[in-house]
Amino acid sequence: MRAHTGLLLAFALLAGCTAVPDKQYQSAGFQDRSCSLSPVGRDVTCPSTATSAADAKDARVEKHFSVAYLEYCELESELCKGPGQLFSQQQLQSIQQQVEASNAAGEATLVVVYVHGWHHNASSEDGNVKYFDHMLARYADALARAGRANTRVLGVYVGWRGESIAAPIASVFTVADRGRTADLLAKRGTIASDLAVIAAAVQKGSASSRMIVTGHSFGGRLISRALLPRFEKTYLPLGDKALIVTLNAAIGADAFYELYQPARLSAAAARPTWLNITSLDDWATRRTYPVARRLGDMQPDHADDDSSGRTIGHYPPYKTHQISFANCSTVGCGDKSRMSELLAVDYWQPAPFQFFVLRYVPENGEAAVNMCGLIREYPYTRMATDAMAAKGVCADMVGTESPHTGRKRFPANGHLWNIEGDKTVIDTDGLQATSAPVHNAVTQTSLATVLVRLMYGER
Repeated sequence: MRAHTGLLLAFALLAGCTAVPDKQYQSAGFQDRSCSLSPVGRDVTCPSTATSAADAKDARVEKHFSVAYLEYCELESELCKGPGQLFSQQQLQSIQQQVEASNAAGEATLVVVYVHGWHHNASSEDGNVKYFDHMLARYADALARAGRANTRVLGVYVGWRGESIAAPIASVFTVADRGRTADLLAKRGTIASDLAVIAAAVQKGSASSRMIVTGHSFGGRLISRALLPRFEKTYLPLGDKALIVTLNAAIGADAFYELYQPARLSAAAARPTWLNITSLDDWATRRTYPVARRLGDMQPDHADDDSSGRTIGHYPPYKTHQISFANCSTVGCGDKSRMSELLAVDYWQPAPFQFFVLRYVPENGEAAVNMCGLIREYPYTRMATDAMAAKGVCADMVGTESPHTGRKRFPANGHLWNIEGDKTVIDTDGLQATSAPVHNAVTQTSLATVLVRLMYGER
């Protein structure tokens, strides 16, 4: 099968397609940037534009952050010592030095690491590079709303050759090849150890400093391959200030096989240190990935196990939770007198379900936006849905009991939550278009809000 894929790539090249270079796009060091947000934080403009009369009336809020890059090579050359090595050690050193400088100044930092997936790299023209600013602006806004406005946001964009052919049609056939490349970079490279260097610097800083590592699609695959060996030994692979989040991860459920063995399972969930969130209607990981694995020679981790062939987010026996959001005004707010109670819910506290409300209060005195949230264990029963409906708030978002009837078991002693989401989670609130929003959107407001709450909660 691998030879078959190689022939397709060779044909594409002969047909006039251009190979995407394996190169470093960005220099070392942080770049200061800013974006403006609407009063309730659900619309972002990057970069910030000059204030106009309309902006002044809208009372948009400017959020500042800094961005640096880590770029990993694939093809051995004078600049590449081997797959998964940094093009430039100066990129890592500058990040470490900035975190240490913030530590010395007594400044709290949130280091936001993002690893892109298929079709992307670290070029300034890349869509993921541009939308990374949107993600950072939302984290800065979420920190401010959580009373942590003085926390400095440092973004670290991890680039690799997520596409090998610069042709829209021919590049469709590179999916398996890029999946194998993600595996290669993770297993033979220094990504895990480099992240550990940054995490160690964060660990030494302010008690309020944190780090979040997010991998999307094949970026989720790369992060999983890099950190699973550490996670199998400890549920804090990057220390107790770091959170791992994989979004629509294009990796088989069987890669997590060891974590779902009886000795590693718990009958009750613990506060998570790794969230794998997959949209139920994500066609790329639900439909495309299984076909690409069979045709493109992405070897399974456990070929004889039932978990082989489906991604971790679409394998029901491994799911642990569901999460969704809804604007209160669209699902019926219900008994508004109970809102204050739901605003105070510690929704990451393990429980069969947690109903809660996120309130976005604009600084210009306009009406607040209330977003209802729901995190519930999977599978859930009619008894649970009845109990949720009895809350009397946002009852229209409760839904029905789960069609899956398997027994609840939580892997990694409860610290890995494999969550089923939907377009209210893996989306941009419908306000910013992407080429495939169900799979590709990574800048969502409500998700940033709840992740900040998780990072700063007790573990």
